[in-house]
Amino acid sequence: MIPDFEKVCIASLKENPKSQKARNLGDLTMVGANNAISNLTNVKRMVEKIIKERKYKNSLTKKLLEECLKLYSNSSKSLTSGLNYVKMGNFEKATYDFMDAVDGPAFCGLKFNGDNQQISPVKEENIFLITMFEIPKSFAMGASHDQ
Repeated sequence: MIPDFEKVCIASLKENPKSQKARNLGDLTMVGANNAISNLTNVKRMVEKIIKERKYKNSLTKKLLEECLKLYSNSSKSLTSGLNYVKMGNFEKATYDFMDAVDGPAFCGLKFNGDNQQISPVKEENIFLITMFEIPKSFAMGASHDQ
């Protein structure tokens, strides 16, 4: 389990006024997915800004950040697909898409490792994204068991 998962989950739901109108796990899954998409968009913008403003340490860091943007794009597609499955009531397929979305920030983080002496400028953000992606996945899993 992710440290502080429940705390982050509750805080993210409280921050989104739409969660107050949620009546079931399906509604919460949609709110969680939209929160995840919003957070991913923010991190993508942050990385784009780092690259644009040349706030990276060296050319390898730039290359790795560009690879992270590709990974984030894949995560975005997975989250959007998962959200569409939620809208159709197919929580099982949504769960798999939300699981796939985790790969983006996870593999981005792995690109910056001890072997290449690189430190990710978005390490904490990637960890947070993984937690945010786990929220709709958890709700979708619960909703699929309720069907």
